[in-house]
Amino acid sequence: MATTTATMTIYTANCPTCGILYGIPEDYRERRQLDGQTWYCPSGHSIVYRKPELQALREQQVALRSELDIAYAAQRRITEDLSLKTKEVKRLRQRAKAGVCAECHRHFVNVERHMASKHGEAKPE
Repeated sequence: MATTTATMTIYTANCPTCGILYGIPEDYRERRQLDGQTWYCPSGHSIVYRKPELQALREQQVALRSELDIAYAAQRRITEDLSLKTKEVKRLRQRAKAGVCAECHRHFVNVERHMASKHGEAKPE
């Protein structure tokens, strides 16, 4: 017959609901503290560790960084779109000054003359 000796550290605590003193293995308590799962006192009351404040703050920081990245990407897209639209407006103005129709791309001498006499800056670049 073989004999085995084992050593176990027991964590003792009082149930926050009924106050009974109970003991659980230290490694079990550490696992519950890390994973946040529920365990029960001998009277059946549920006990759970809440997330440590530091862990909750780190999770909040990750979420806020993600939101910030999304907002930054959206702002960049809007800025790029605005830049493209500004360039397009400038291009169309230049073409109108030169007397070119924006739709059919034909040149009209009277439009060019009108733009020069009535709206200034006669010569297109």
